Amino acid sequence: MAIRTRHEVTENTWFITFTCYNWLPLFDETNSHDLIYKWLKLIDDKHQIKTLAFVIMPNHVHLLLHLTHLNVNLNTIMSNAKRFMAYEVIKRLNQRQNYQLLNMLSSDCTRERANERTIA
Repeated sequence: MAIRTRHEVTENTWFITFTCYNWLPLFDETNSHDLIYKWLKLIDDKHQIKTLAFVIMPNHVHLLLHLTHLNVNLNTIMSNAKRFMAYEVIKRLNQRQNYQLLNMLSSDCTRERANERTIA
């Protein structure tokens, strides 16, 4: 869930796309569309970030967001959103007992951590 580019410009409108890990249809598998709706309301209420448009697909989301304040960091907003949505998606996969998908995600994460240690 890395952020590819850091942006310091504020008071601007941004087109943002973020994807599920390996393009897996996690939003559909866990019926997690509500997480996006709640997050959009939260960033409006807490940070006055206006959602101009959005599309939720089975494995990714497109957003058109307008930042209205100088004290809002888009990178932090996005990383927090993705982190907390990921926790909830995992929770829902557990509730649905989707162990095949959980095992795949777990083994991929373990493999990536091992690769990071090898490189370092």
